[in-house]
Amino acid sequence: MNVFNAGGDAFAYGLFDQAGKPRPAYAVFADYLKLAENQGRRLDVAMTSPDGAPLQGVYVAAATHPDGSVTAVVNPAEVASLQPSAEPTNPSTDFSNLSGWHSFYGTAKAAGGVVTLTPDAGKPYVGFNGSGWIDLKRWPLLDLDVSDAAGDVQLEMKYAGKSVMVLQKVGKGVHRADLRSLLELKGPTHVDFTIRATGVTKINALRFQPDPANPPPPPAPWAPKPLPVVLSLPVSRGPTEVRAGQQGQPWQLLPFELHQGDGQLWVRITVPLTGRTVVTLH
Repeated sequence: MNVFNAGGDAFAYGLFDQAGKPRPAYAVFADYLKLAENQGRRLDVAMTSPDGAPLQGVYVAAATHPDGSVTAVVNPAEVASLQPSAEPTNPSTDFSNLSGWHSFYGTAKAAGGVVTLTPDAGKPYVGFNGSGWIDLKRWPLLDLDVSDAAGDVQLEMKYAGKSVMVLQKVGKGVHRADLRSLLELKGPTHVDFTIRATGVTKINALRFQPDPANPPPPPAPWAPKPLPVVLSLPVSRGPTEVRAGQQGQPWQLLPFELHQGDGQLWVRITVPLTGRTVVTLH
């Protein structure tokens, strides 16, 4: 069974949008349908990296056909280095919504781009935490914009088992911290942020800024670095050629090796992945 456009454009898994235009899922589905063509039947294969290291986030499905050909779809769907989104984005927030942020020992309410933190009765403070990727080469300065505070406010960051107090005992105003002098980070790092306030506090924004005196160079254009995987496929007879292709790109011939073992003929190929790839053995 298949969903084509049920749920309209808001439904993430439809194959077509409301105007009948194919969505990204259409190309994925079309690639996997190649496994069922020509009376395809499931074929189990072995997959490793060239150096024998564990593979994570790479999936393979294969089929054999009555004419002796084999089709395999190799999908590095969860390999972060092959995704454009692997480039960290600025984690600044203006608190127009509280997605990803949580309060404890009190409440947090957002309205008009301002979050109001209120401690519960009998609690010494209200806590408010979130997380994000920070890159000190691009955004080394942090501004905490407090529009009103009935007590003290502090900001703490945690990463790699470390806890660092970035701002403490501040009140109303825009407070800046130079993270380069506080955090020992060698590259983009996932960090937890915790804000604590001892009284009712209103916060406008948490902003990560570049250094105006030393702006970073623009990021280099993103390009995936091919990830090689080795496939070993059982075949009934040796192929005459092996081809691999990705969506919208021409097919390419791949070198292959034949191996005999335990009465079974195997084809061994190395596929350089930069995305979902269809491999055919003829």
